[in-house]
Amino acid sequence: MKLTPAQPGHVVGASFGLVFILANSAKLGSPGRAIVGAVAIAAALLVLVAFVQLLRAGGPRKPQQQSGRGYFAIVAAEVVLLFGGLAVLNRVEPTAAVGWVALVVGLHFMAFAYWWMRGNREMLAIGVLMSVLGVIGLVIAFAQQDRPLVGLVAGVGSGVVLLGNAVLASLGVVGSEQRAAALQ
Repeated sequence: MKLTPAQPGHVVGASFGLVFILANSAKLGSPGRAIVGAVAIAAALLVLVAFVQLLRAGGPRKPQQQSGRGYFAIVAAEVVLLFGGLAVLNRVEPTAAVGWVALVVGLHFMAFAYWWMRGNREMLAIGVLMSVLGVIGLVIAFAQQDRPLVGLVAGVGSGVVLLGNAVLASLGVVGSEQRAAALQ
């Protein structure tokens, strides 16, 4: 199987996806958690191998610029919403924290797709999926106060979205036009 190069953003997404999965998979129990963790680690390594291939091939010629007013405005809003919301939720319903994080991160991807990387369908899809998982996690938290279930739905689910997207990109299934343009 020939890997296609993963962009730096895919490595970042895979890393955060791995953290989401490892930190929130307690509901699966010992054997399930170990299996899911091992699969997630293997998937993250696959993305890393694809990225190393990109670097060996001369790296991205048109790297994503993480600058400009739009980028920094979105990141600033994300930080304020994330920590402000967590401060409130920790007083009101602490089991909702993971759902809130998934929702805010999802919204940040949608904002990136709209204002910063206009029309990026890959980013929009990640944002929508993570936002939906975050909302479901919040509903579970307020309705059942089941922290492990919130972690499984909003945490592991979001991790699968992030890590899965990075793996698919590394295998050339998504975003191939964007990677081809970056390599030119």
